[in-house]
Amino acid sequence: MSGPTDSPPVSAPRAFGIVLLLRVGAFGFAFLATALIGRVLGDAVLGQLGLLLAILEIVAGLSGHALDATLVRFAAQKISPEFDGSLPYFQRMFRIKVLVALGVSVSGVFLARPLLAHVIAPSTALGVEPAGVMLAFLGAAALTLLGFVQAWYQAHQRMAHFAIIEFANTSVRLVFVVLLLAALPPPSAQLVLGVYVASSFLVTAEAYSRLPSAVFRKSPDAAISLREPIRFARWVVVAVVCTTLAQRADVFVLGVVGVAGGALGQYVAAFTMARLGDLGIITLFSVLLPRASALESGAAYRRLLIRFVPVAGAALLAGIPVYFAARAAVPLVFGPAFTQAGGLCGILSLGVLASFGAAPAGAVAYGMGRAHAIALLEALKLSGIVLLGAAMARPYGVVGMAWTVTAVRATIGIATYAWAYRMAGRFTAHGESTGDQMP
Repeated sequence: MSGPTDSPPVSAPRAFGIVLLLRVGAFGFAFLATALIGRVLGDAVLGQLGLLLAILEIVAGLSGHALDATLVRFAAQKISPEFDGSLPYFQRMFRIKVLVALGVSVSGVFLARPLLAHVIAPSTALGVEPAGVMLAFLGAAALTLLGFVQAWYQAHQRMAHFAIIEFANTSVRLVFVVLLLAALPPPSAQLVLGVYVASSFLVTAEAYSRLPSAVFRKSPDAAISLREPIRFARWVVVAVVCTTLAQRADVFVLGVVGVAGGALGQYVAAFTMARLGDLGIITLFSVLLPRASALESGAAYRRLLIRFVPVAGAALLAGIPVYFAARAAVPLVFGPAFTQAGGLCGILSLGVLASFGAAPAGAVAYGMGRAHAIALLEALKLSGIVLLGAAMARPYGVVGMAWTVTAVRATIGIATYAWAYRMAGRFTAHGESTGDQMP
């Protein structure tokens, strides 16, 4: 698509504020849906739903996030106020996304029973059938397709449109959940998951209807090669795989070691509320990625990192009040039966706040083309959560897992920021860091 972009990008602080506001609203709807499910159906069903949603979100992350991040990085480099040359990238990526979504849907048929037998069954197989796992894969396919639309808006720095999609998805989901709980006797976890998937497909169809029709045509521009994006994406894939697994590895580890359904439901309630802090991390990364991709000097990268040091420091100082607020807030929202979840949420919130500084560092690393280093750090995070978490969960249960996740997230977050600052000082005008070439 040639010609000027649809609208000039807003400043980074304003974009962050807009996206965060919409994401807080989206989180509020998602959180309210989870709270209703927990109050009406109890912690056992919530634990089952938590495992199915973990499968959905992990598969969606594995199948879509790396492609989206790569697309945004390279498409953003072709967009300026005077000319938009990004269309060929979107045209080619659209076809890849469709193939990936189809592959995810088919994979669910073959992987449903193994996942049910080896991941879900050790903790709580009652009420969960292979059809529920297949639904999780189908929902992941919908989110994979939806991510393409978000990548379009993100690359064009139309961040309000980017965040409205998430807001719409969770608001429609909440309506569906309320109707389900009101119309039927206590439904199963997989039936609840069904309305989650239905809402995602509905929003996906609406979002695609608003994209320019040219996006869906075959690209006639043979000069646009995907060789460099694919070369970059191989490391993004590793990083995203590790990040996505790390975000839900704690739930799977608890399931594999045989934590009871009720305790698992307590943990699901805790991390559901703690994810409010993750909104800030995800939002900051989403806003900074296209901006960092356009920078051309190490000094500019360092200025970007230094600019957010006070923000990261404020997040660390907020740890103590957030810890005690979370202990009181979770039972208030989910009910007195979720007292343990309050303590778990307080612990998990410390890790979220401590790792806040890694968001600008991650964007800077991708902007410099250093995705392989982020992949290594995320692999270390995943290994720590799985290995240390399994060791701590067996004797100490969900409390041991919560402290493990917090310690690992804090350590990796600090390491990521320190590494990004060091490598920015060695960044050359040719877009590479001396002494640390990309494999």
